[in-house]
Amino acid sequence: QDILLELRSSLNMAQGKTVAANLDSVYGLVGDRLVEANVKKAKEPLDDAIKVMSSIRDGWQEVLGKHV
Repeated sequence: QDILLELRSSLNMAQGKTVAANLDSVYGLVGDRLVEANVKKAKEPLDDAIKVMSSIRDGWQEVLGKHV
């Protein structure tokens, strides 16, 4: 959850506009799933959070790989 807070606080809403707003929403939803996993002691919300964050990571790796 601390990592998500850091990611959200690093978003530049003025410059990033729609992309930053969308990432902020996604990070919020992932945070909600982490809280749900913790409260319910359930694996499924955690799996959902991992899937979403892995997808974002993969997207960044693809972008960086094509521009490095």
